[in-house]
Amino acid sequence: MASAQDIKLPLTLEELATLFRQDVDDLPGDTVTSVNWKNDDEGLLWKNQEITRYANQAANEFCFRQPILDQDTKPAITQITVAAGTGVYALSPKILAIRRMKFVDSNGDEFLVGKRTTQWMDRNKSQWDLEASPAQGVVEFYIEDTDTHQLQLYRVPELAGTIHMTVDRLPSTAMLWSARHQHIPEIHEQHHYCLLEYMKHLAYKKRDTETENKKLAQESLDAFTAMVGERPSARLLRVRKQERNNPRRARAQYF
Repeated sequence: MASAQDIKLPLTLEELATLFRQDVDDLPGDTVTSVNWKNDDEGLLWKNQEITRYANQAANEFCFRQPILDQDTKPAITQITVAAGTGVYALSPKILAIRRMKFVDSNGDEFLVGKRTTQWMDRNKSQWDLEASPAQGVVEFYIEDTDTHQLQLYRVPELAGTIHMTVDRLPSTAMLWSARHQHIPEIHEQHHYCLLEYMKHLAYKKRDTETENKKLAQESLDAFTAMVGERPSARLLRVRKQERNNPRRARAQYF
């Protein structure tokens, strides 16, 4: 089995699993050799699929504390196709907060779109959410529903187009054991080793006489927090969503 000194950044899922097994002393014995444990984890305390789940949970936890800043590089997450006359759209649950938004209409004109809260709308646009046929025009700003992951545009666009966003987000896809040689955590490679601490935290919480260790679980969580920072509360996450992208309206030809 490769030593930690032999493994270089960035880490693949397989390399994360290798380092994890070394750290928790869950190494192959006589019946599971160092060659085949990746295909046959019989007799090991933590199975490969469990380690994969831990790695994905660790990457998500890292991003709750230190989100991925995506400047419109993942269209499935950061772009929305807009239809003329339609003002409500679903946001990807991977988005933690929108930092910046641009609308490009079917004529190729580009507009920066500012954020408004429902409180602001209630104060300044009487009964705005009760309009049977909302006024159409140039998109001025948007309201983000943090509970339903919905985006409401105001005004309702009179032209079709595409929304482009800069966002704080979670990893776009989960790593798979079947692709362990290729899959790499989506966070910056300098933070890959941090994931091991959270993986161990989860592993030591596994309820089994041979695996559960509350003391080591807490120590690993503390080590992870020392490296990455405290996890924000649900209330703070909501505030961050509201603070991103200060309200404004401006036309631009760049993003």
